[in-house]
Amino acid sequence: MKTRILFSIIFVFISFCFISCSDLSRGKAKDILLGDNRFNKPNSLPLEQKFGGYGFGLYSDRNMEQKLMSNDFIRLKLEYFGLAYYDLTPKCRPYIYNENGIEYLKLADVDDIDITGISGNDSYKTVEFTIIYKPNEVGKIALRPDQLNVHRSASFTKYDDGWRM
Repeated sequence: MKTRILFSIIFVFISFCFISCSDLSRGKAKDILLGDNRFNKPNSLPLEQKFGGYGFGLYSDRNMEQKLMSNDFIRLKLEYFGLAYYDLTPKCRPYIYNENGIEYLKLADVDDIDITGISGNDSYKTVEFTIIYKPNEVGKIALRPDQLNVHRSASFTKYDDGWRM
């Protein structure tokens, strides 16, 4: 009788470990996403360098540019075919970084990732999540409130050593 109870307890324990270790939890998905450079990177604007100044190119937004000028982050240098190019002020320089030869204006860092849903089967999962950004001094001026939360999804595959994107 004691042996039967002991085997039952061991079976339940092993079954519990197998089931809990094989499923992708929200916490595990969040840890994987935060560890991935594709999702844990700053909210930034790429800068075009032309005519001795910097422009925002496709990301040009005159309202944002006016706000940055009025707060002394940029100064108008030249307008060319409707695009404006700016000098970056010393106040703006700490928010500029270079990645793969492209300069960016950093607006916000990832503050958190909120997992909103997980669907799929035992081998493949789709994780839906919201990246929550915390704006820096430039981002508080340049970003709209709807740009602080970005909704995304990612595909996960189960391997012998765990879940990967």
